[in-house]
Amino acid sequence: MEEKNINYFLNYIKALFLKKIRTNYGISQRELAIQIDKSEISIKKYETGKMNIPFSVLFLTTHILDVSKNKAEKLLKKIIEENSEKFTDNFKEECLKKMKLDIAKYLKMK
Repeated sequence: MEEKNINYFLNYIKALFLKKIRTNYGISQRELAIQIDKSEISIKKYETGKMNIPFSVLFLTTHILDVSKNKAEKLLKKIIEENSEKFTDNFKEECLKKMKLDIAKYLKMK
């Protein structure tokens, strides 16, 4: 059960992360969809957590927008802080650790 909850939270964090990146770089869902060859509806579903976000979506988004590792980690910390009341400290720590690993993968080829 705990693993399922962590995966649910990770998807939630990834959804917020995608939205935070997009809005911080000032592009619309439509513009992002065009740039990463997805539909605008898919972007909406990713950002609301209605659809799991494929690795390729975050990978392409971070590369197209030239997101630095430092910027990505700052955005992630902000998201965790803004949602801290929703999850226990153990969940936050575990998710932060997993998301940092994912961020490293997204940015690896830079």
